[in-house]
Amino acid sequence: MSIQTGSSSLLAAIRALSDSNWFVWKKGMSMFLLANSAGGVLDGVVPKQEGLDGTLLPFIWSKIAPEWQFVEDAVGAVAAWKALQAHFEKSTMSNRLAARQALYSVVHDPQQPVSLYIQSLTAARAKLDALGVKIDDQEFKDVLLMRLDDSFDSLRTTILAQSPEPDLARISSLLTSSALSGSFASAVKGEESETALSSRSSRSRAKGESARSSSAPVDAKGFRWCDPTADGVCHRCGRSGHRAARCMFDVPSHIKDWVMSTASPPHSRSPTRPGRARVAADRSPSRSPSPHRSRRAAQSAGLASSSCRRSPSPAFPAFDFAYPSETAGNTNSPRLI
Repeated sequence: MSIQTGSSSLLAAIRALSDSNWFVWKKGMSMFLLANSAGGVLDGVVPKQEGLDGTLLPFIWSKIAPEWQFVEDAVGAVAAWKALQAHFEKSTMSNRLAARQALYSVVHDPQQPVSLYIQSLTAARAKLDALGVKIDDQEFKDVLLMRLDDSFDSLRTTILAQSPEPDLARISSLLTSSALSGSFASAVKGEESETALSSRSSRSRAKGESARSSSAPVDAKGFRWCDPTADGVCHRCGRSGHRAARCMFDVPSHIKDWVMSTASPPHSRSPTRPGRARVAADRSPSRSPSPHRSRRAAQSAGLASSSCRRSPSPAFPAFDFAYPSETAGNTNSPRLI
């Protein structure tokens, strides 16, 4: 008795059985047995076709990892299947914890159809069921809604607000139909647009900082100077153990040249300020200012000198003026003292 020709492709796609993929292997091997009219093996029923039970045993054995090939002494496919099932579906504390953790760790990817998310949870529930742990619909609904992505928050709120409480089939239908119709697509699109803009801005800043830091010069000892993006080192000399505010290392000459070549040009200043020009004009020796004009000139000079933070020009030394009301002598012009 030989197997069906088309079933060989199913067998080739099944990965070898190990201690971590029993349920996946079981599903694939079940399809292979059904393709050969031997679905009864799953329930411990010997195939009706004579010799088929013994013929299937080598094919099952060939898809088991060497360390788990303890079914070689079995008399047929049914006996081998029972031995494997008893071993991998044994309800131990470690198996139950692993299966329960798998149920609560399923991640909902909003970029994939929501039906794949529901299918992953259903498969995890089936593993627990095979270990004798029953997950009722109430708990399954809670996990289903709890692990939904945040982009489904509005739909989840709508489901939670319904009265009476919808059953599992209704919740699954609402999730799949809403995802297919795209009822929340605009909200998700808006969030993605904001995220894209923020990411683009962050990348631009990071690109600029990266370009600046990569062009920063390196001294003979391999330390990169003037790199504000470096972590855990001085942003001035590139060494660890201190900060730029307390850096005492001398700047090499080629580092100084690089800093001066990359510095921004200074802002241009007006060669003559209006205040100073007015003071210079008032102090011109060709004029003979009146007492009132001289007083205003002195006041302007005092204001100009106080507003200018630099020292007055040597060409215009500061003078003290004495006025007629304060000194004797000429009453038509101020006297220098």
